[in-house]
Amino acid sequence: VGITVDPISVDNVLNAQESMQPLTLSGTSTLADGSTVTVMLNNIAYTTTVNNGTWSVQVPVSDVLNLANTIYNVTVSGTDSIGNSGATTASFLVDTTLPQVIINNFATDNLVNNTEANSDQILSGRVTNAAAGDTVSIMVGGKHYTATVENDLSWKVTIPASDLNSFGDGDLTFTASVTNSHGNTGTGDRDININASLPGLRINTLSGDDIINAIE
Repeated sequence: VGITVDPISVDNVLNAQESMQPLTLSGTSTLADGSTVTVMLNNIAYTTTVNNGTWSVQVPVSDVLNLANTIYNVTVSGTDSIGNSGATTASFLVDTTLPQVIINNFATDNLVNNTEANSDQILSGRVTNAAAGDTVSIMVGGKHYTATVENDLSWKVTIPASDLNSFGDGDLTFTASVTNSHGNTGTGDRDININASLPGLRINTLSGDDIINAIE
């Protein structure tokens, strides 16, 4: 008797965002429709029945929140009314650790004078819990820049003098984010001040990250 398990949480990885939601476990079975299927996860049994050759259970949020950052096995077994039985095991990784973006001092001391404002400046930093090739997204004053994480987990991007001039004098915050291969996103900030006797126009970051989600 055949029983299969669909990819868990799409990619067999449960990330931080997914760990805050119910988890659906599903698959197929050649057991007769109506046969009972038992799904074991983290020593908890969930039961369902075969319907049109498929089975599905939902793990409630309360149980999902109890999953630690490790690899879990899901065991699925079933028996039909005439004694035919089958079982299979699948595994998935729980990774709810968020990456972090560190932003180095900008223009040496985070204070941009007239000379520095009229020269291109390098914004740089590093990441943790991310990998080479991941993209760092930077927002500042209504401008958006991207950088690629290097092999040593560092990143850098050029902020053109023309943009620094357009920001004008005053306080400014660089906000950077990175999403790793497991879909976890982390952020970091760097506050600076431009004091270069410049007029300017800037747009504050909307809703903290320039993304308006359902709750907002």
